[in-house]
Order: sequence, then structure tokens, then C-alpha cells
Amino acid sequence: MNSTVNSKMPLSKGEKIETTIVLLKGVLDIIVKSENDTIAYQGNDVESCKFIIEIEEKGTYTFYVTGYKAKGSVYFIKS
Repeated sequence: MNSTVNSKMPLSKGEKIETTIVLLKGVLDIIVKSENDTIAYQGNDVESCKFIIEIEEKGTYTFYVTGYKAKGSVYFIKS
């Protein structure tokens, strides 16, 4: 992957997003932000991990995943 992909998700305050990143090679940057530019999560040069993003403000959030020679997978699951 040598590009940025994004996806939108409407979320309510207090909802949680289970995040799983499996990075096999390359560099991966992730930004999750609302239409008001409130950043719920930002990670540069992230590594393989699992964590939860808790939403502080209701809105439609855009999940940006940017890869540089990246291979692997990223999952955002609303719980």
C-alpha cells in the first residue's frame, strides 16, 4: 500500500471502536477525526497492536489509513 484510504462512520458519545493493526512491513499512519476536526486518535509510524478508541463527541468520523510500502491489515469495529 502506497496511498491513503478512508471510511466514514457515524458515532455517538461513549461508543468504543475496537482497533486491530497488523503491520507486516512498511510504515502506517492513522488519523480518526470528526467532521468538526476533533481528533479521536492519531498515530504515526504505528506498529502491530490492539487498542480501543473511545468517542468523546457525537458525529461522523473519518478513519484515514496511510501506508508507505505497507503490508498488513487494519480493523475498526464498533462495539
